Amino acid sequence: MKKPKKKSNKLDVVFLHPESFGRTKAARALKKSLVQMLNACRDLKLISSGTTVVSISLVDDREMKKLNRAYRKKNALTDVLSFEQPIGDLSENPKGVRFLGDIVFCRSVVRTQARTYGHSVEIELKILLAHGLLHLLGMDHERSSRALKKMLGFERQVLLAAGVRQSPGLLDRAKL
Repeated sequence: MKKPKKKSNKLDVVFLHPESFGRTKAARALKKSLVQMLNACRDLKLISSGTTVVSISLVDDREMKKLNRAYRKKNALTDVLSFEQPIGDLSENPKGVRFLGDIVFCRSVVRTQARTYGHSVEIELKILLAHGLLHLLGMDHERSSRALKKMLGFERQVLLAAGVRQSPGLLDRAKL
């Protein structure tokens, strides 16, 4: 009797601006963290098995301000933006590959927040990555207090899966 084919749990990370990450320690750590976070999201039943693709960009102040103004109507810098791939658009191809969307970090804000909160840039990127990933999965803490509580709980669990134990997540920091 044939065993049923096991679903793939492959994750592809695409750096849209590879020159901004290069082959740095931060890039390797970010990719590893994304795999850990995605596996945690699967364990939490937030996403199904299969090949998943997330694109990541690290941009300068000018580009981040431009994106924030265009998509959120806010003429200011922000630390992270997430652009969810609409369901039914190109989110799944015939081979079962799911493109979640894009996560964009602002280089200077990441550095500033890491100094402010007393941890490394790598930890700050993990915190912002967890937050951005949950937005790609359809969560929005600005919808309601119930949505905020739900996202806060998932953010804590995803950060723990990526080894962030001592630093508060983005939503926890907002409450301080």
